[in-house]
Amino acid sequence: MNTRTKNALILGAVLLLLAGLLSWVAKQRGELHLQSTALDAIPGGALLVARGDLTKLRKTPFAQVLLGEGREIPGLGKVRDVCGMDPLDAMHELVLAIPAAGEEGDFGIAASGDVDDNALVACASKVIEARGGRPVVTPIGEFRCVRDATLAATGGEIAVRKGGPVLLGAGPYLRAMIDAAVGRG
Repeated sequence: MNTRTKNALILGAVLLLLAGLLSWVAKQRGELHLQSTALDAIPGGALLVARGDLTKLRKTPFAQVLLGEGREIPGLGKVRDVCGMDPLDAMHELVLAIPAAGEEGDFGIAASGDVDDNALVACASKVIEARGGRPVVTPIGEFRCVRDATLAATGGEIAVRKGGPVLLGAGPYLRAMIDAAVGRG
């Protein structure tokens, strides 16, 4: 075997090793970042996007009023009493998005954190029932959406999947948020 062939084989082996190493690193990064961020669920082209780090906000006096113990659902009582837990306690990030003019849906909210998807679906269903509605849980891809079937017009829905994010919105904009969260948006 001549020197040129040996060098080509060595270069090929090095490139193959490098490709394997890069593939392994990419796979490890993917395994380390399984939880979605709330910002991942915001469709492109939003007119306005506002993001809040709830972990940092909880340390401020202002946030204690909004995020502290004893939050209530108007007409139903304390969130913890209605649901057995307060889903907001597990949230770390909250994003509010307003779609561009002409799009359906007034706004969308996305949140991420250590949310128990089953507990959140149960909580949303309890709130709808306590208000005299009929909860309907619909699977949309990896997400489960909860809405009140008694509302004549398309009302707001909550969508959640295992590992997050949690989405609130209505109609086509909620669907666009789901698509964005799974990488189709």
